[in-house]
Formats: sequence, C-alpha cells, structure tokens
Amino acid sequence: MQQYTEQELILSNLKDGIIVIDTQNQISTINKSAVKLFELNISELQGKNIKTIIKNPDFCEFTENALVNSISLEKEFIVKKKNEIFIHTYSVPIYDKENKRSNTLIVLSDITRTKKLENIRKDFISNVSHELKTPITSIQGFVETLLEDDLDNPEEVKNFLQIIKKHTGRLKEIIESLLNLSRLEQEAKKKKISCKNTRIKDILMTAIQSCDAKAGIKEIKIKMDCNENILGNVNRLLIEQAVINLINNALEYSNEKGKILISGHKSIKETVICVEDNGCGIPKEHLSRIFERFYRVDKSRSRKFGGTGLGLAIVKHITQLHGGYIDVQSMADKGSSFYIHLPDYV
Repeated sequence: MQQYTEQELILSNLKDGIIVIDTQNQISTINKSAVKLFELNISELQGKNIKTIIKNPDFCEFTENALVNSISLEKEFIVKKKNEIFIHTYSVPIYDKENKRSNTLIVLSDITRTKKLENIRKDFISNVSHELKTPITSIQGFVETLLEDDLDNPEEVKNFLQIIKKHTGRLKEIIESLLNLSRLEQEAKKKKISCKNTRIKDILMTAIQSCDAKAGIKEIKIKMDCNENILGNVNRLLIEQAVINLINNALEYSNEKGKILISGHKSIKETVICVEDNGCGIPKEHLSRIFERFYRVDKSRSRKFGGTGLGLAIVKHITQLHGGYIDVQSMADKGSSFYIHLPDYV
C-alpha cells in the first residue's frame, strides 16, 4: 500500500504528462500534468478509450502507432489553447512477466520554450545575415564601379565615396551594438555591476541633451517630469544609454513636430522611468517580439531611418542587468510608452 501511495505521489508531481494505455487503447493511468495539458476531467477518464477523450488527431495517430509497435516511438505535435503548446511525445511498450504486451507508457514533454528559442535563433541568424549583407553588397557594387568604370566626373566619384562611407558607418554601428550586447550578457553572467544612488532627474536630463540635435531636425519637443529627490540604485552610464536608446526610438517613429514625455516615478519597491511618444505606435501582434535582436515591425521604414534593430534589445539587457524589467504599452497610430522598472536593489 505504501509503494502504491509513493508511485501516485511521484506521478502527480511530475512536470511531464504520463499516460498508460492498455492493449485496447483504454486509459489505465494518467497524471495531473497530462490532465491539465488536454484540459480533461480526471474523474471520468479511467477505462475510457483515449480516442474518445483526447480529440487531437496527431496525438491519436501516435497512440495507434504506439500500440502496434514493439519499439519506442517519438513524435512532436501541437496542442492549441490560447497559445500553441509544442509537445514531444515518447512511447514505451510494457510487457508482463510472461513477456506479453500489457500496456503502453506515453510521456508528454512541453518543449514550447525550447521551440521558441530555436525560432528566435533562426530568426536572429537570418536577420543578422540580411542586415550585414545589405551594406556589404552596396559597398562592393560602388567599389567595383569606381575600379572598372572610367569616371571623369569628380562629383560623381565623391557621391559614390559618400555612399560607401555611409554603409561602412552602418556596418561599424551594427558591429559595435553586437559587441555591446555581448558585453552586457557577460556582465549579467557575472552578476556584478557598479551601482550607487543617483538622481534619476540628472540621468534623464543628460539623455535628453544627447538627443536634442536629432529632435531639433524634426522639431519634436521633449518634455521631462521627474521629482528632484528621486534616487535610483543604478549604474548611471548604463541607464543613460538605455534612456537614450528609447528616446532615439521615439524620435525615429514620431512625426515632425510631435511630442515626447520622459518621466521618472518612485514607488515603495522600485523606480520607474517612462518614455512616451505620440508616434505611429506598434501593432499588438508585434509587442511580444520587439525586444528581440534585429526584430523590426516595419523593416523598410526602420532601415530608412538607419536603425540597427538592436536598440531595444540593449535596453532590455541593461534593465535585466539591474534586476528589473521593461514593458511597453502601444497602439497603432496612437503612440507608445516604454517603462523601465528598476528595483531598489541589485
């Protein structure tokens, strides 16, 4: 009896889903994780045919194959709830003392996070290749023209060289941003950054001053709202960089003569810095991915303004390095608000 209780306890606490079916495809054992995955009523499952209970066609096909095979099988399938859940399924045939097939064990593992990371990695490789290929192709084309064509017009030669200079500058900016991200990741692993109590208003003023010239070109007004006495336990240079990145982002996606508000607020446990604009906004379907490296909501528009696609990723890493987090609220054509949440400890 004690052994049975221990087995039940182990099964009920496993993160992986466990289902045991007999030779007639009927459920003999199922744990809480499997019940939760398929949103079942556990009191109505014992002895029921699995095909009548679980309606996922890919999973049902897998169980049918598992029943007639004397070897272990593996398969991946998707369970659709509010979000897609990727499941890796593994079956093991079970034999009794007389070596007669009695049951089949099915193990269900949630691999959604792994799949998402894999997709992010693929997207990153694809995007970084494209970001680097564009300026390199342009540089190569103009250099070949200068070498092969007999150009007598000095203005034309100068124009070509200016374009080459522009694209080499873009390459340098992308590489420096990637190196910056790599450095931030290494510091995050060490979990050591130099922080001290700093006036948040001073940080915001410095960041605004750094972006004044760019704001002036588009006649965008940047306003600040921050109490003199708000202190944050931060690395000043890193937080300045994060705020500058957010302001530059707001400037790029705001119309001429727009408005940007930079604010700092203090609560009991954290300091919050907000950068708010009334620009083009971000469609809802993109909000969960905008902090990924090289992810762009509007690729043609982003490249037109010369962004590297790494600014928001850097902001996220700086915030995480401080033990905080960043979130965003936005609506298409209404504007965006980015919030840096910084705890009072690191």
